[in-house]
Amino acid sequence: MKISISRISIYIILFLYVIVLIFLVSESELNTTTVKDISIFTSSIFTLIIALLLFDRFDYRKKIFDKKLQVVLELIEFLKKTRLGISQKTEVIRFVGGLLIDRKAISNFKKSELDFNSKIIFDINEVSSYFQQIEMYRINPFMPKSIAESLKFIGEQAFYGKPEIEEKYINNYTKISINNKHGILKIEGCSRPENEMSFNDFLDLYLNALKEIESWINQHSNFKSELNL
Repeated sequence: MKISISRISIYIILFLYVIVLIFLVSESELNTTTVKDISIFTSSIFTLIIALLLFDRFDYRKKIFDKKLQVVLELIEFLKKTRLGISQKTEVIRFVGGLLIDRKAISNFKKSELDFNSKIIFDINEVSSYFQQIEMYRINPFMPKSIAESLKFIGEQAFYGKPEIEEKYINNYTKISINNKHGILKIEGCSRPENEMSFNDFLDLYLNALKEIESWINQHSNFKSELNL
């Protein structure tokens, strides 16, 4: 039978209580002061034991961890269903394709001859729903802070509100759409992220989010998760 940490703590406290009590009785005169000290000590010990019993009874720590784990696992499934539509236009490249959020797939994709220093843009109408869903995960009270921080780059406030694009984007950009069949090589109605970002940085931030998720799970597990991220 599995013994809880709280129960072990109670056994240790009771053992120490007996030792201290024996010492007090044997080394002190049994007078009013000694009896008072023993009463205060006994009261403190049993107050602590009651607190441990209540903590163990309601098991708040486990309940909170279970909630955290649930929301993290839901986030993993959500991210793994993400498909980036990629449209890149530079002086020498015209590319339209797709990419799943997967560490191996991203690593292999980054070996291609695309311009990964190209700045990214979004059509807000194509990505706002996805960004809002990410934001709901990010602000969930049970989402671990390190993971929430790693999601900021695709949160609801991640994109620049105005659709006007600076002139430097006109002939050199990578347009990102999300969970559409593919991107389209057009710049009308698009916005850049609030913090200007290269295509390479955007992919690396996704990889970092996956890394933070795996790190958190491994940190709270007795074995490596070996997730297919």
